[in-house]
Amino acid sequence: MNTKIKNLSLFIEDIVITYFQNNSYFEIKTDEHSLNRMRVIEGYRDILMSKNDLQIAKLLYNRNNGVKLAIHDSCYCGSGIPMKKCSSGTHDKCYREFKKIDKIVLTEDLSISFIPYLKEKGLI
Repeated sequence: MNTKIKNLSLFIEDIVITYFQNNSYFEIKTDEHSLNRMRVIEGYRDILMSKNDLQIAKLLYNRNNGVKLAIHDSCYCGSGIPMKKCSSGTHDKCYREFKKIDKIVLTEDLSISFIPYLKEKGLI
């Protein structure tokens, strides 16, 4: 390979620094925070088996404020069906998994991911 790089110092200056500068530029231009936000939201969609982001955000908010759903309460998905019967009981199982998430994590996810996303979509 015939290159102008003759020593480690030139390699770092011409290759390594340029590489990191380009990646930083890419992350800024592609809004890396937005991508991470969507990963968090998609995670909650998977856990709760629901695509209703507003209902999921309400669930996070209520859980942070000590409101817990019972199996006979209306399901968090907004169907109006008791959670025990909604989606053949699947949503009840999902909610039990959701309750295992630490409240500190829920608070961070709500404020950093859900609220900006819902504002962006004009839902709040």
